[in-house]
Amino acid sequence: MKTKSNDSRIQALQAGYNWKIRSFEIASIIINISLTLFFVISLKLNLIHYIWILPLSWVLADIISGLVHWFADTYGKVEWPIIGNTFIRSFLEHHIDPLSITRHDWIETNGANFFIGIPLLILMYLFEAFIPNTIIILFALTNIWTALTNQFHKWAHTPRPNQLARILQASKLVLSTETHAQHHKSPFDINYNITNGHTNIIFERFKIYRRLEKIFSILFKLNPHRNL
Repeated sequence: MKTKSNDSRIQALQAGYNWKIRSFEIASIIINISLTLFFVISLKLNLIHYIWILPLSWVLADIISGLVHWFADTYGKVEWPIIGNTFIRSFLEHHIDPLSITRHDWIETNGANFFIGIPLLILMYLFEAFIPNTIIILFALTNIWTALTNQFHKWAHTPRPNQLARILQASKLVLSTETHAQHHKSPFDINYNITNGHTNIIFERFKIYRRLEKIFSILFKLNPHRNL
């Protein structure tokens, strides 16, 4: 939560958003969209036959969003190379000032998330001949949901989002304000999944993130520090 004592921290974090990060985000968006369009155009598939993959990708993206979010909040450090000043910095700024995301433009909001899918898209491009079309479509659709996750996250914090956002939220296709609000209540360690938020109930019911933290503590000697 934003307070006067946190103003200097917020200013320092905001200063970390420079032309290098901006260039990284723009490049990530261009590369991700280019690779995705390549698969859509080159495969020439009748996507109607694969419509059943859409809800599966929707669920998978929600899980991925949660794992990335949980790891960044729980172990991430701004000092880490590359991801520190992109993912970790933005998560930390957001927890100090949750409305900061509503002041970001489209590129700053979504650029880093477009990077997440690039390594997998490159692997799919290199080994396309050996990967079943079903898997390619699943990964491509999951990538789209994942790339736009922070946009859904932004809408969940926007006091008066646009009509499209309201329709998608009302239809439960994207993260709702009510579901995500629980994450911003102390101790800030629940409801990490932020594409649509529907898998949070499973993760909380079975305490998946708490179990992962125990595993990380045993295997890697890492203790949660909560980036707050």
